[in-house]
Amino acid sequence: MNKNASEEDAHDAYLKLYDKVYQFDKHIARRYDGMSGGRYYITVCYLYYDGALTDEDIREFDDELYNSLTEAKKSFQN
Repeated sequence: MNKNASEEDAHDAYLKLYDKVYQFDKHIARRYDGMSGGRYYITVCYLYYDGALTDEDIREFDDELYNSLTEAKKSFQN
């Protein structure tokens, strides 16, 4: 935030920042709250697609799962 900004501008910047944090919090909650075995695969897919997991990380899985995840990532990119 700019120290020289008017109070109104600073408040507007605060509200925008608050909204971004709130929206990201909702994103995190949707992804991880109540995660069960049935959602592990799609969660790993999203983490891989988002770049939180690398090809090297995914390579740790067996060949079948590795291939499935790499194909899923390719289809998400299209």
